Amino acid sequence: MPYQATISHPNLAPNSARPSVNPQLFIEEAQIDIQWEVLGEDAEDRAIPELNDLSDSVVAGTTLLDFTAVPSPTVRAGISLSMLFADRVATIAAKAGDGPDDWLESYTSSLSKLGFSVSGKASVHSHFRKNGLLLHRAIIPFLTVAFGGDTVGPAIVGVLTNLQSKDAKSSWIKLFEQETRRFGVQELHFGAASSDDVITTIRYGIARLQIEARDTGVLFCKLTDAEAVFESVTTTMTVDNELLKSNEPRLRARLERLIRSFICQATIC
Repeated sequence: MPYQATISHPNLAPNSARPSVNPQLFIEEAQIDIQWEVLGEDAEDRAIPELNDLSDSVVAGTTLLDFTAVPSPTVRAGISLSMLFADRVATIAAKAGDGPDDWLESYTSSLSKLGFSVSGKASVHSHFRKNGLLLHRAIIPFLTVAFGGDTVGPAIVGVLTNLQSKDAKSSWIKLFEQETRRFGVQELHFGAASSDDVITTIRYGIARLQIEARDTGVLFCKLTDAEAVFESVTTTMTVDNELLKSNEPRLRARLERLIRSFICQATIC
């Protein structure tokens, strides 16, 4: 196994399922990071994603999402837009001296205001046991643990398993890797969603790595002894499907100018 947890620091902090504020007012009034309206040289060339027909794997702002177990197109769109909105709110709220925990607290707080319930958070200091692996392969056992089993998040696992160096120029990889750079570390965010007729549950995992940016990109770097140590953060979120559907058109209206730059379908040709 290339992944091994070494020290665990659980920090369970259940939130109420009831939104702390009116989600509609929060969507209308929260500051979002408009200065990042265009991201990267190829942002103008990206196709505007069809939010009513998103694929099983999507990058929404910071997060690579797996929608294999979410059949509703509206729920998929609602999750993607909610996470993008929370990402932009947290980014514009960041202050000098903030670290990754401050950003994450702002991000999850924003999701809570949109009606998401965060049921717990656990931080673990871990290391990749088998050095020399490319990161996109080494991260898979971590995701299996974070998602709670090897049957959860199959689209993400498939995308990572089948990555080739030629895919490094894909729009979704450029977006995902640019969004990983935060507070002097590389933060890789992954979410696996599943829903029934009423509730959507998202298993969420973050890997914080002390890896410098390379020409080939962080997903394609080979791990060394110095880079094998990382911190993981895992949590579970739940949200009512009807609330997602209610929020979706308001989020779409506020994020209209950002969607091209910050939502991308993570498909491998």
